[in-house]
Amino acid sequence: MWKKFHVNSGVPEKNKLKALVLYASGLLMNQIKNLRVANRIKSVLLSDKG
Repeated sequence: MWKKFHVNSGVPEKNKLKALVLYASGLLMNQIKNLRVANRIKSVLLSDKG
């Protein structure tokens, strides 16, 4: 992952940091979305048993 940022030596550090933050926040949003989907599936499965 870090190699991508080192290859772009012409890109200002500020822009590299911004790109990294946006990338990390995107991963976090994906994780939250996946967790919500998993919880929804779990609640549907548990309600069928009852």
